[in-house]
Amino acid sequence: MILGKVKEKSDKELTITQTRTKGETKVTLTDSTTYKKGVETAKVDDVQVGSQVLVQAKKGDSGNEAVEIRIMDKAEKPAQN
Repeated sequence: MILGKVKEKSDKELTITQTRTKGETKVTLTDSTTYKKGVETAKVDDVQVGSQVLVQAKKGDSGNEAVEIRIMDKAEKPAQN
């Protein structure tokens, strides 16, 4: 899981600044990537630069491929492990 803020967005890729490490991670967007905002289904257009996101990713041919992107509300906090 990748938790952070979207720094850059293109049609096929997000660059995320991770919350804990402050390092940057790139994730590839695919046709099968799903998007959620709270419990509602969202769209890729709902992800904006500056959005706080939690990304479930898998290793793919092009690096980290996003399986699911959850757009976090400012008041929403991810569960701590």
